[in-house]
Amino acid sequence: KAPETYDRHFTEASDIFSLGMVLYELATRSIPFKGQLLHQLVATVKYENKRPDLNLVSNETMKHLIYWCWSKDPLCRPTCEQLLEFIATMIHKSI
Repeated sequence: KAPETYDRHFTEASDIFSLGMVLYELATRSIPFKGQLLHQLVATVKYENKRPDLNLVSNETMKHLIYWCWSKDPLCRPTCEQLLEFIATMIHKSI
């Protein structure tokens, strides 16, 4: 969950944050903050501004994308349009 969603503030930016978590899970095949209870997770993500270890993501482009999605400031996260452009560029460069 995006930090701001703990206050019931859901936006496109909070969805992008969550997408970053899904991308992390896919890239690392691990569950972020596994074993933490909800109150621990809130403290870790919202108040301590901690994120899962990006060093576990081997692809540098994917690492950059996830980091961008996890920006503390929701206004600094990519929009859906920016995300699509970024992914299209990633695909184009890999062909």
